[in-house]
Amino acid sequence: MSKPPELAPHQEILEELSRLRADRTRWIIIRIVCGLFLSSSIGLLAYRRQSLSRSGLAGAITTGTTTFGLGGLSWGLSLIFFFVSSSFFSHFREKDEELFRWDWFSNFCRAAYPP
Repeated sequence: MSKPPELAPHQEILEELSRLRADRTRWIIIRIVCGLFLSSSIGLLAYRRQSLSRSGLAGAITTGTTTFGLGGLSWGLSLIFFFVSSSFFSHFREKDEELFRWDWFSNFCRAAYPP
């Protein structure tokens, strides 16, 4: 049996970079899918509790998927904490005030310019 020819050092480095790039792409896809699942679950729960309108649900899913997929776990969890806590405080004095349902524009403003 003949031994395969040795690769030049720069070819080995290029192959390793190619493998790393493929691994990174897989992890980004996994994070985007997890972000879609989490943001859809939380968004649907908030929609059922009447915290979100339909457009707010679409905005929450888009924002959550993008933030978790491209930002990673820490950004995704920060967004989830912010959304859940602000929804809780919105319902805290629900009996005294008219219930405000978040739409896509208010979700965008909340994400772009947090209080």
